[in-house]
Amino acid sequence: MEAQIKVTGQNDLMGWVRKHGTEAEKDVKRIILNTGNNIRTDWMQNLAKKVKSTTKSKQSIQMEITKNGYGGTVFSGLDELTFIEYGTKPHTIRIKRKKVLANVKTGDVFGKKVEHPGTQPKPCLTPAAHKHLNKMENDLLALMRGNK
Repeated sequence: MEAQIKVTGQNDLMGWVRKHGTEAEKDVKRIILNTGNNIRTDWMQNLAKKVKSTTKSKQSIQMEITKNGYGGTVFSGLDELTFIEYGTKPHTIRIKRKKVLANVKTGDVFGKKVEHPGTQPKPCLTPAAHKHLNKMENDLLALMRGNK
């Protein structure tokens, strides 16, 4: 699961950067880096609010900036975060190694299979990405207009 950080109107932006030099380039790369960090932070905070998240799930959320600094990705390789974000359809859970399915904590025994009703989506990444990508676009436009 990931959110791509891409600059739309990149040709216009790159032309503006070439025209305005190194300081402009640093400003653009700083905005992109901050956007990635903010998406990552909000994703972790949203996760903590909506589900009983583990340290493992929070630590799995990473951010990488492209080599040229003009893009990036915020991502996690944990399948469970995809299930939280988008929910799951009803499905059958079958035994794999045990004789029966059971909840050890509660002592409930379910048998050889369970018809799971599915789960509702609890978006954590999507709202964070929308919020900060919109802000990034506004920040870049303000920078290009000279309204740092």
